Amino acid sequence: MFSKELFLITGTILTAILTLISRNPIYSVIGLIIVFILSGSYLLLLSINFIGLSYFIIYVGAISILFLFAVMMLDTKYSELTSLFSLSFTKHLPLAAIVIIGGLIFYILLNKIIINNINIHYLYNNLFFSELF
Repeated sequence: MFSKELFLITGTILTAILTLISRNPIYSVIGLIIVFILSGSYLLLLSINFIGLSYFIIYVGAISILFLFAVMMLDTKYSELTSLFSLSFTKHLPLAAIVIIGGLIFYILLNKIIINNINIHYLYNNLFFSELF
């Protein structure tokens, strides 16, 4: 099954991609906030508590909200933004989705094959401790 780490990593990558390809700058900043939240959650899951909490306080609480206020203070015409972007880059999105999904499947299969075929405890006990004593 899927683990929490894999969920947070794929969520972060997908939200970062959506942040980059979003036409609306407010949606981009909201996506950036979600990326910071998922990154901080991943750091908390890895027991790097100080840096994870500082992501929440500094990046989400201060910098992202400052970005959001700055974008909202700009008087942008969204109709002009949509006319500037053509739909030519969206024709490559299915290819990008296939590459990302294929990479995730490859990672999962490779991880299962390598981890199941190598006895981690044997390597840990015989390689690392034999050099110390």
